Amino acid sequence: MKNYRAYSLISVFTPDELNLFESFLKSPYLNTRQKPLQLFQIISKNISKSETPLTKQKVFEILYKDKKFNSNTFNDLMSQLHKLVEDFLYINGIRNDKRKKEIFLLKKYLQNGYHFHFENKHKQLEKLSESDKIFEPSFFQDLVQIATTDLTFFFFHNTFKKVDDFFEVQKKLMNITVQRTTGYMMELATEYLNTVAMNTSLDKKIENDYKKIIRHIFNSNLMEPLKSYSKYNHIIDIYGKMIKAYMHPDNYNHYFKYKAALQKNKSKLTFIEILDHYGKLVVFCTLRINLNKYDEKMREELKQLTLEIIQDKYYKRPDINLFPFNMYRIFLNNLFTLKDEQSIRYMIAECVPSLEEKYQPSLKNLSEAYSYFLEKDYLSALSHLEKVNRESFQMNSEMKTLYIKIHYYLKNTEQILSLAETHTKFLMANKIILKDARAMELAFLKSIRHIVIAENQGRKKRIMEINESLQKNFDITNRDWLLEITEEYLNK
Repeated sequence: MKNYRAYSLISVFTPDELNLFESFLKSPYLNTRQKPLQLFQIISKNISKSETPLTKQKVFEILYKDKKFNSNTFNDLMSQLHKLVEDFLYINGIRNDKRKKEIFLLKKYLQNGYHFHFENKHKQLEKLSESDKIFEPSFFQDLVQIATTDLTFFFFHNTFKKVDDFFEVQKKLMNITVQRTTGYMMELATEYLNTVAMNTSLDKKIENDYKKIIRHIFNSNLMEPLKSYSKYNHIIDIYGKMIKAYMHPDNYNHYFKYKAALQKNKSKLTFIEILDHYGKLVVFCTLRINLNKYDEKMREELKQLTLEIIQDKYYKRPDINLFPFNMYRIFLNNLFTLKDEQSIRYMIAECVPSLEEKYQPSLKNLSEAYSYFLEKDYLSALSHLEKVNRESFQMNSEMKTLYIKIHYYLKNTEQILSLAETHTKFLMANKIILKDARAMELAFLKSIRHIVIAENQGRKKRIMEINESLQKNFDITNRDWLLEITEEYLNK
C-alpha cells in the first residue's frame, strides 16, 4: 500500500487535513463516487490507529465484499483517490492564499464587465497587499498581476480627456516595471546565495558568470531609478547590501552594512523575513569561517548572532516550530572553538527541547561532552560522547576529533593512535570530502600521532620541532589546540 502515491500523501496529512479531506470527498460537487471516500476512510483509520499495515487484497475485500481481487480495479480506484488528493491540495492551497484568490476574482470581474465589483475588489486588494506583505518574489509577482489588470481596466473604461490621463498611464506602466524588476532581483539574489551556500565546489566559470550577471543587475545605475518609483525602497536597499556582502566576503564592511540595513528596517519586515535574513547572516559567517578557521572576528560575530537568534526565537517558523539541526551544530561547534562553556549550557537549556525529537538525545549528549571537556572533566565528557549517535557525516568527524582530545588528556596513547588510524582511512576513502578540508584534517591526525609518540618516548626536542612547524603552518585543523598541548609539554 505504501507504494501508492495516494497512500503516501494521505499518510502525512495532519488530523485537521484528514478531516478536511473527508469533507471534501463527501461533497457531491467535488466527488460523485462513493468508493474513493470508502477507500480513504479505510486508509485514514489504519494510519490514525497504527494498525497492522494494510494489504491491497485486504482493502479490496472490505470494499467489494465477496468479489475476487482484481489488480486493475484496485489500481484504478487508487488512481481516482490520488487525483482527488491532488485536487484537494490545490484547492486548499489556493483557498489559503488570499491574495491569489482575490487576484483571480479581479481578473474575472474585468473579463465579465463587472465594473462596480472590479473597483471594489481593487480597493480590497490594495488593503490586503499592505496588510499581508511578505517580501519575496511571489509578492512582487502578485503586485504585477494587480497592476496589469488595473491598467487593462483603465485602457478599456477610461477616455483620455486631459494630459493627466496620459501621465496616469505612464505612472502605472512604470510601477509595473519597478515591481517586476524588484521581484526578479530578489529571486536572482536568492538563487545566487543558495548556489554559493550549498555548493562549495562550484565550477569557477559558472561562479564568475553568476557574479557578472549579479554585478550588472545590482548596480547603482539600475537601483537608484527603481528607488524613485518604488514603495519598498528598504527591500531594494537590504538586498543590494546583502549581495555586496556575499560577493565580497573578504570585506567585513559590506557584511556589517547589510546587517545594519536589516536592523534599521526590522519594523517594516515580517517575522518570517527577519528570520530568513538572520539565516543569511549565519550562512555568511559560516562561509567566512570555512575559508579561515582562525577568523576570530567572524567567530565572535557568529556567537552574537547565536545568542540573538536564541533570545528572539529567530528560528520558530509558524509551519515548522523546530530549531534547525544544522544550525544547532554550527552554533555548538563555534562556541566550543571559542571555549564558551556558559553559552553551550545556555544552548542546551534553550534549544535542545526545540530540536526535532529524534535528534535531541544525540545533540544533547554531544553538547554535554563539549561542556564537560571545557570544564576539564574528561571522564564525564567521554561518558556523554559514547551516548551520541552519528546523525550526520560531519558529526562523525567532529566526534572522532573530540575522542582524540579526551583520550590525550586521559593519557590513553593506544586509543589515540587507533582513532587516528581509522579516521585517516575514513577520510581517504570518502572522496566527497573537499580536497583542502581533507588535507587539513589529515595534517591534524599526522601531527597528533607524532606528538603522542614523541611524548611517550620523552623526546622533548622532537616536540619542539613539531611546535615550530605548527607556528608556520596554518593549513591544519585544531592548530590552536596542538600548539597549546605542545607548549604545555615544553613548559613542564
